[in-house]
Amino acid sequence: WLRLHGIQVNVALAESKLQPVIEDKSHVAAVELTDGDIITGKSFSNDWLTYRITSLGELKQVKIYSSCSEASNATINVSVDGENWIDKGRLNPGIMTVDLSDCPNVRLMVIEFTKTPTTIYEVVAK
Repeated sequence: WLRLHGIQVNVALAESKLQPVIEDKSHVAAVELTDGDIITGKSFSNDWLTYRITSLGELKQVKIYSSCSEASNATINVSVDGENWIDKGRLNPGIMTVDLSDCPNVRLMVIEFTKTPTTIYEVVAK
């Protein structure tokens, strides 16, 4: 068994007050996904998340921390303008890195979930 204590992510964003906005399809903010606490999370199925990226610079990647025990068929798409979308594949269980080197000016990411429940704990833009 491995027990972790005191993990923090999104600390730089919290300090700079540039919190990203993550909403589900009902436009309800999923603040637990950017709160810097890897223990808090939210389960999704038949839903989607819209991640509005408010970074001032170019992004290299987005890390998605999800449940290691839940297989997901969720799809990930990114966009610069909200009209033209780039497919970034399917969500992997555990920690997944979405490479944005081919589209550093991305401002939107949508994760679309199927009927399979999936728990997301944190989403971090770098």
